[in-house]
Order: sequence, then C-alpha cells, then structure tokens
Amino acid sequence: MTKLKIISGKKEQNGTKRKGRNPMVEMTKESIQLKNVKIAWNMSEETTAFTATLYIDGAKAAYVKNEGTGGDNHPRFMDRELEKEFHEFCKSLPPEYLDDDDDEPYPMTYDSFIGQLLTDWIENDDWKKACRKGLVFRLKNDNG
Repeated sequence: MTKLKIISGKKEQNGTKRKGRNPMVEMTKESIQLKNVKIAWNMSEETTAFTATLYIDGAKAAYVKNEGTGGDNHPRFMDRELEKEFHEFCKSLPPEYLDDDDDEPYPMTYDSFIGQLLTDWIENDDWKKACRKGLVFRLKNDNG
C-alpha cells in the first residue's frame, strides 16, 4: 500500500492552525473516495460524463467533472497545497496495465486514479441496484 504523509498545516495570521484536515495524516488509496456522483450517460461519448465530489480522509477536497468527450477528468481543489499533495500521491502509485495486451504499464496519474475511483463507484452502484432488484444470490460453499 502506498502512503504519503501530508504536511500542509497552514497557519492563519493569528498563529493558530486552520481547522480542517489534520496536517500529519497519511494519504492512502483507501482514504480517497468519490461521493455525490452524478453520471450523464446520454452525454458520454469517448469517456464517462460525470460530476462528483472528491473526499480525502473524510473531508471534501475537490469537485471533479468530465464532459464525456474524451478529455481528462477535471478536479477543482479547494486548497492548492492539497492539490499538489494529491498529484504527488498519484505519481507515487505503481504503474498500471490498461489492457491484458499491454506490453508496458502506464504511469499512474491523477486522471487515471480518478478514473479508477469512478469505475469502482459504478461497479459498486451496479451491485447495489442488483441487490435491490433481488437479482443477487449467495451460493453455499463446502464450509457451511
């Protein structure tokens, strides 16, 4: 698991630390998630058109959108330091193979990481919908 220490405790003019993120929190893949995801399937051409909120360690960090025309995901962070730390964290992740036919992996970027988060969210949402419709069942295994 890749971890990156966040060291961005900004101080206000009176010398006290700002409220919000703990400045010494370790950023992990598990501490980053998309919430408030709204997908516009009718607008999706080359990529998935969506809007979402990016949370890091349970705190709102950025608004993310993609127009669905093949471009990058566009995160709009509320804090520039946090944005830099997020980009560095994504670069520190291991490279990925996009297809089974790929000979060499592609380096992880903020765009591909957000894409993975969105894919995970869609798969989880599909699973929840299937459970609500009663289309999911559990098979008994040999152990019980």
